[in-house]
Amino acid sequence: MRNLALINTLASSTAQFLLVLDDYHVITEPEIHHSLTYLVEHLPPQLHLILATRADPPLPLSLLRARGEVLEVRTNQLRCTPEEVRAFFQEVMGMQLPENLIQEVSTTSWII
Repeated sequence: MRNLALINTLASSTAQFLLVLDDYHVITEPEIHHSLTYLVEHLPPQLHLILATRADPPLPLSLLRARGEVLEVRTNQLRCTPEEVRAFFQEVMGMQLPENLIQEVSTTSWII
């Protein structure tokens, strides 16, 4: 019922809202996933949701993809190209890296 109250409150507002949930992959409680699924399925147009996670959450992603209601930014889209790596180290860090190291940095998935 809390979801319904939140949805009704947001729907009656003219303000825009942004809800950011970071590290969603650490959530293991099924009730939280269920509540978020309900919220996503009834999302008022003035609420935008950003979900930062290292794994696909147990949400109806295929349905959201089919409706064009999700924008996903994946690791490959965040990874720097070799040219960007080279430019960063040269222009920002003042370093010249060997080509093999530039290639390694640009193809490695970094988990921080």
